[in-house]
Amino acid sequence: MMNKNLSIGNKKFFFLNLDGIRTCAFLMVFFGHCFRWVPLQGKFEELEWISHLMTNLSNMGVNLFFVLSGFLITYMLMNEQTETGTISISKFYIRRILRIWPLYYIVVAVGFIVVFFVFKLLPMNLLTFRGTMFYAFFLVNFEHIYYNLTHTLISVLWSVSVEEQFYLCWPLLLAFTKRQYYPLLFTVLIAASIMFRINTSVTSYRIMHYHTLAIAIYLLIGGLGAWLVYTKRKFLDFITEIPKYTIVIVYVSLAFIASIHKTYLADYEALICLFYAPAFLFVVLEQNYAKHSFYKMSRIWALDFLGKYTYTLYCTHFFSIFAVCFIHIHFLKLPDDNLFLYSLEWVIAAFLCISSAILIYRYYESYFLKLKHKFDPLQKKVI
Repeated sequence: MMNKNLSIGNKKFFFLNLDGIRTCAFLMVFFGHCFRWVPLQGKFEELEWISHLMTNLSNMGVNLFFVLSGFLITYMLMNEQTETGTISISKFYIRRILRIWPLYYIVVAVGFIVVFFVFKLLPMNLLTFRGTMFYAFFLVNFEHIYYNLTHTLISVLWSVSVEEQFYLCWPLLLAFTKRQYYPLLFTVLIAASIMFRINTSVTSYRIMHYHTLAIAIYLLIGGLGAWLVYTKRKFLDFITEIPKYTIVIVYVSLAFIASIHKTYLADYEALICLFYAPAFLFVVLEQNYAKHSFYKMSRIWALDFLGKYTYTLYCTHFFSIFAVCFIHIHFLKLPDDNLFLYSLEWVIAAFLCISSAILIYRYYESYFLKLKHKFDPLQKKVI
């Protein structure tokens, strides 16, 4: 089944509106982290309410990334299985390595160098040898859980670790499970993730927020959405014909829940995923299949343009935030209670982040991405 919103040029998957969603997810993470690095508390009392929203914003952005990744990878694996009769596990892993590892290890190396030279000026712990091993083997989320030795500049790599751990197993499960048992597979894994979250929410906040099994529900819900639109024509038709007012209601509800989450729903953290994960999946499906959307991400040039750089933006954005704050505090020594200067720091940090990400992508990542397509099983197949 091929949807008009999914084009394949040179056998490269491209959903028309996913780049815009990626950019929105990154901006949620970026602005949320701007608040966390230089919080508003005690500086601008009239804006305290924004802090409650921003505290939740970065988590929402990361979880949106998880749903999006689960959807896209599952769709591509299912299509590969349909078109070739199998899923090439080795080629999948090679593609993941070429996409993730080159930038990941450069970011880790630079992060360690910065810590080595200026760690005394940073609000963080110097990583131990044990900590470096967590970063070396994509286990950063477990470092956060068990040792709390977070390296602020590259601590965001915990989510990359979660994805790598999940995708170490996911293609194997899809490849060795018959299609008719996929509903059972999704049901069992989603239930296991929910039960794990409920159990750990009582004993460990950090486990519930960083453990792969706890986070897996977002990736699995994304994958479930891919399976539904790929195999269930009635479901796809339902999404396609969703009326505009329903779409608006879902978006308003999502914004409302996000605004009250930390204030009124903190006690339900283990189960809030049952709202966010389907809501984020709805955003992905609505953007790519609904005919009555009140807007499409691809129409916003800037969001669409930045979409392909979001992995780079995500991995490196703390360096830009830190650079601006470091210069502000240690060289310019500007007052930290000026709202204009506070806002200007965001703008400058965003400019630095975007500029450096584009350069890194074009002059470093792109070389590895070209190699990645050589391991696409559909490269020579016309669809």
